[in-house]
Amino acid sequence: MLGKFILFYCLICVLQFCDVAHVPCDQLLPGQYLCNEIVLNPETDLPLHCDGNDKAIRFCTPIRGLNCQGLMNGSFIKSTDISCEATRSFRTALLLSVFFGWLGFDRFYLGYYSIGLFKMCTFGFFFLFHLIDIILIALQIVKPAGGGSYQMNAYGPKVLGIHFTNMTNIRPEN
Repeated sequence: MLGKFILFYCLICVLQFCDVAHVPCDQLLPGQYLCNEIVLNPETDLPLHCDGNDKAIRFCTPIRGLNCQGLMNGSFIKSTDISCEATRSFRTALLLSVFFGWLGFDRFYLGYYSIGLFKMCTFGFFFLFHLIDIILIALQIVKPAGGGSYQMNAYGPKVLGIHFTNMTNIRPEN
C-alpha cells in the first residue's frame, strides 16, 4: 500500500514539473493572458503595430504560473480585428451621401463608379436609392471598394457584427 502511494506521489511530482502540457500561446483562452492596450498614432488614430494582414497586434503575457510555446521575452503577439489601413473617411462619405447622394457622389467617392453613374442619371433612382444609401453608409454596410475600411476615430461610431465563437462569454440566465 505504501509503495503505491509513493509511486502515485512521484508520478504527480514528475507531471507537475515537466513541460509536457505546453500549449501554443495563440491558443490560450481569455483569462489566461493579459494584453497591453493597442498603441495608436495620435494624428491618424490608426494602430502603430500591424501584422502582414493589415490587422493591429497587441503584446500579451500569460498569467503567472502558465507556460506556453511561442514566448519572446516573456510575451507573445496576438492579432486583433482592428484594421490598420483606412482608405476613405466615414464622415466625408456620409456627408456626400446626405447632400449629394442623389447625384451619386457618395458612390464615386467610395469607388463604385457604375452605381454612381446610375444614380447620377436617374437622380438617385428617383431619390429612393439616395435614402437607402444614407442608411447603408450610416450603418457601415457599404464600405469602400477594394476591401478597404473607413477612416474614423479609434473610439468612434464603429458598427461591428456580433460573432459567436468558442471564445464568446455567454451570461447564464438566473
